[in-house]
Amino acid sequence: MADKNTIIIGSGIGGGRNILAALIENGYNAILVRSMWPRDNFVYHMNKYVKGVRGLAPASLTTNPFGEGGKILTGDDYLLITNFAYGQNGIQLNIEKPTSYQKKEILIEAGKKHFPNSRIHVLPSSDQLGSSNSHIDMYASLIPSKKLLLVDTRFGSQSNYNDFEEIAEKESLKFIKFDGSQDKVWNSLNILVLEDTVVLDNKSISLIKLLEDEGVKTIGVEMPQHSYPSGKIRCQTNVYSENSDILLDELLGLNYF
Repeated sequence: MADKNTIIIGSGIGGGRNILAALIENGYNAILVRSMWPRDNFVYHMNKYVKGVRGLAPASLTTNPFGEGGKILTGDDYLLITNFAYGQNGIQLNIEKPTSYQKKEILIEAGKKHFPNSRIHVLPSSDQLGSSNSHIDMYASLIPSKKLLLVDTRFGSQSNYNDFEEIAEKESLKFIKFDGSQDKVWNSLNILVLEDTVVLDNKSISLIKLLEDEGVKTIGVEMPQHSYPSGKIRCQTNVYSENSDILLDELLGLNYF
């Protein structure tokens, strides 16, 4: 790896030790931490950390959505955030029924306070079998090094696809619609992206083939199989740079060993 990164792995839905073993086997630094979903503890984008969930507490309306990694996918100099971030941590307008456009504009304005040089795109939430999913990484994935943007059609709607296609065009990304139901794996796009390598559920056979055809290296991990899981491999992990001037325990807000 170009710099000293440590992959932190939480308890999540289980399988943490399998993720740890796979990463170490492939030459990555990795540790287990007490946080269940370390992805939501912080976001690292454009050489800056933004804190999200503190300690072991779950995300709440007071959590900064730009530090809650489940609501964000980051590219090199742009990011995608779900419109479910509206109303969180005071990011809202003092009007009763704001339009989608108004929500989008206030989210972009809030994001610029954290990442002033980033292009910020706001996406609608997914419909997960009739219920809304507030975390974008449960139904979409971004692989910046390969300029790929993927959405799981199992949890999407045509309006979602139109927005994704528009953003893909703006950022010169290849947009891929993937049917996550074909391997009977829930939230198969909730993957850990490490440059041109991704870590994913080893039962996602169709996704592995698709990614490898696009030149992406894959590391398959044996994971528990649950219906409607609260998260998967991306939610359960995060990446910390040892070159950072902020300590990991300050980002996690807990005794993480």
